Amino acid sequence: MVSLHSGRVPVLLIIGVLLFTAHASTTSIYQMTLTDADRKEILSILFERELVVAKQKELVILLSPLTDTKWPLDLPGIRFKKLNYGEEKQVSEYYELSVNKIDRNYVEVWFSKGNYCKKSGESYRFRKENGKWVANPHRSFQSFGGSGSCPACELGSGSGHKAKPGTVEAKEPPKTLVLTGKVLATRCKRFEEKDILCELDLSLDFVNLGKEPIIILQPNGAYDFWHGATNLALSKADAEAYNYVYSHGAWPSVYRWEMYRVLAEKLDQATPPANVTRIIAPSESWNYKTTVRLKLNEEKTCNYSMGVEIGWKEIKKLTSPVWMEVSFEMWPTNVENFRSDLGEQLRKRWKQHGILYLEERHHRRSFASVSSEPIELDFQQVELPL
Repeated sequence: MVSLHSGRVPVLLIIGVLLFTAHASTTSIYQMTLTDADRKEILSILFERELVVAKQKELVILLSPLTDTKWPLDLPGIRFKKLNYGEEKQVSEYYELSVNKIDRNYVEVWFSKGNYCKKSGESYRFRKENGKWVANPHRSFQSFGGSGSCPACELGSGSGHKAKPGTVEAKEPPKTLVLTGKVLATRCKRFEEKDILCELDLSLDFVNLGKEPIIILQPNGAYDFWHGATNLALSKADAEAYNYVYSHGAWPSVYRWEMYRVLAEKLDQATPPANVTRIIAPSESWNYKTTVRLKLNEEKTCNYSMGVEIGWKEIKKLTSPVWMEVSFEMWPTNVENFRSDLGEQLRKRWKQHGILYLEERHHRRSFASVSSEPIELDFQQVELPL
């Protein structure tokens, strides 16, 4: 063994020193150092809109608790306040700023605007050109908070500062089967401590706008259309643009219930069996009455996939009806637990009778659902029983 007192340094120790020196050298070469002057110039670019407004009055701009303490540097007319983790749920809008990467050539800053429930914004890469910082948008993004109460989050807030306008995924091409309807009755009651449970009686019309007959399943015995999702919007235009204030869904898991085995046997025929299928001719409609459930939280909440979600108190303050979209499973995937090829076989067998409504794919299994056109839903006359 080599002794340190012998004047000879162990090889392992020398390697460790070399590695440390190399790391320190790499950091200094490949990562720039930001000064307060740099940060203020970057902040001025990010908050340029607010600086214009600040010429008329002083603005207090709220920043996320996650903001690095080096960044809240006051600008002319703007004073920054960093929220603590309790305050962020109580305000309807604040900014979040984080430095994702400091490179030798650029600084990547993630900058968003929103609230505890939903934030959207832009990732920028800042580079110095001729001694001045220049921002280049890198990518747009959205982030969503976890579930919980959002007492001060405003519906519709959370649009990103300087971010590109949000693009909604294009709807699928217009389908030949259209679902319209109206609400016949609404009953609501308190459910558990802070929830409101509503039952909605619906009258729905399945309309064939195509040029060929459409074959759908018809509720029979234990089988009914599975109510898979419900969305609410503040206007019909918002509903058509997917700007929801409420969105909940629950589609079937893998069940081997007896009713699906029986349904598979009833469907396995050479022609569409009249007791479990219905053929809707072109321009024809079929009326279907059903009752669906809707559960609202008493307060506004944070929906993990949507942002701020409307609550019962807020919905009762509205002076106009909301607009509802309901979705149903039209072809139960669990039938395939007993006959995996049944859907494709029926499509081929029944071709001369019409088009089997088996259009979509879900988890690589046959699956067909239909979503309604916006349906007006008025909660103003609905009162909770004492």
